[in-house]
This record gives sequence, C-alpha cells and structure tokens, in this order.
Amino acid sequence: MKNLLYILLFVPLLGYCQLTPKFQYDSSQTAQIQNEIINNLDNHHKQFKNGMYFQASGLLLSIASNLVEDNKLKNSFAIAGTSLNLLGIFNILDSQKWFSKNNYSSFYSDEFNPKSNEINIKNGSISLNDVNSIFNEKDLVEVQTIHGSVVMTGEIKTIAYNRIEIESDDRIFTFYLSELVFIRRVKK
Repeated sequence: MKNLLYILLFVPLLGYCQLTPKFQYDSSQTAQIQNEIINNLDNHHKQFKNGMYFQASGLLLSIASNLVEDNKLKNSFAIAGTSLNLLGIFNILDSQKWFSKNNYSSFYSDEFNPKSNEINIKNGSISLNDVNSIFNEKDLVEVQTIHGSVVMTGEIKTIAYNRIEIESDDRIFTFYLSELVFIRRVKK
C-alpha cells in the first residue's frame, strides 16, 4: 500500500518537472517590469487617496453649510463642498489611467511584445506576407526549423517568395518558409 502511495505521488511529479516555459525573460527585464508596475500602483494609490481627501473635505464643507445660519456663507460652503466633492470624484476616476498600456511603455513596446515580433507555426503555415509584414532585411532574428531543436540567430539578408536567407558567423543559411517552426526578432 505504501508503494502504491509513492507511485501515485511521484509519477505525476516526474511528468510535471519536464514542462518547459514558453517564454523566458531575463532577470533584468523582469525586474524592470516589476518596478514599472510598482511605480504605477504607487501613483494610482496616491491619486486615489487625494481624491478621497477631496471628497471627505467636500462632505465636511457640505455638512458645515447646513449648520451655518448666514445664507451667504451657507451658499459659499455648499458650493465649495460640492466642488471639492466633484473634484474628488474626477480624481478617483482619473486614477485608473495608471493601469493603461501607455504607462507600461517598455513592456508593451514593440521590442518586448512577442506577438508583433514573432511568427510561429501555431498560427498556421508561415507565408511570405506574414514575414514581410513583420520583418525587414537586416533584422536580427532567431529561427527554428521542423528538422531540429536548434535555434539559429542571425541577420536577415534576403526575403524571397519561398525562403529567407540569414547570415550568421559570416555564413549565409537558407531557410524555406514551409519548414520554419518560428521566426522571431531579437534585440540587438
């Protein structure tokens, strides 16, 4: 019974340990992305907190306007309270801007966006139109073919109707589009 328990525990772990991640980011890029997220969260919280302070002070002024006997002062307090309350609401709503893609520039830029820099066979066959829409000659790319697991890095020299030619280590290699597993741009 004990052996059966060990088998049921360790056999799934062996299969799980063989999984490989799809994307591997270097630690400096991960740290940069984490810092951007933390900074944007801090900015959001600061702006949201300021909006709450404006709303609270507007509420206090509105309450004070009801307690004041003088009509002129009562109207001034009510207008100021309503204005601060509206300012607080707009400030709170505007604090959501820190979560937009525009504030994560390095993560969503073309350099780090794998969708705009990669074509793979999972999307169907790789065609000349796909390659021409993303890559240009002299782009630094990684290429893998269906014939092996080796990934070659080099500069695109030629994009032809059925192949691309890549220069690596002063040698030119020809890769046919029908045999590519993926082609992706890499940073220089």
